[in-house]
Amino acid sequence: MNLPARITARLVIQPGGCVVWTGTTTREGYGRVRIGDRMVMVHRLAYEVWVGPIPEGYEVDHLCFVPACAAPWHLEAVTQAENQRRASDRYRAENPACRRCGAADWSIRTDGRRDCRPCHARRDRRRAATPPGLGPRETVGYSLSIKPEPPGLTERQST
Repeated sequence: MNLPARITARLVIQPGGCVVWTGTTTREGYGRVRIGDRMVMVHRLAYEVWVGPIPEGYEVDHLCFVPACAAPWHLEAVTQAENQRRASDRYRAENPACRRCGAADWSIRTDGRRDCRPCHARRDRRRAATPPGLGPRETVGYSLSIKPEPPGLTERQST
């Protein structure tokens, strides 16, 4: 089987115009295929087969933001800086500012939920400063240098 036929055998046209790879993918969702003794990213291979060679120092960017898409009309050769700028712009558009602190710096947890990095760091610092055995609500007004008097004692009894 020749290379273009081998690629097209695993591509499915989606209603939105994407041509999605249904074969092996990376954890990030990028399609990959074995050619000889090495694995090649499908979108790069599709660009080289149907558009032309990728210029030296350039990356292939998905204009549709679908990692498994190999549609030549959704691929563009850009510099790494441009590719990162586009990813950053898309990230900001999809990830609005945190409601607590206003930052737009998110991390994705293993369960798929988002965590605001500054709020998470602040929460970790607060937890590290909490004495063992006390929860976060019991630490309000707590100081290690001042020991509270036992309940029920008056000033005369303590002297």
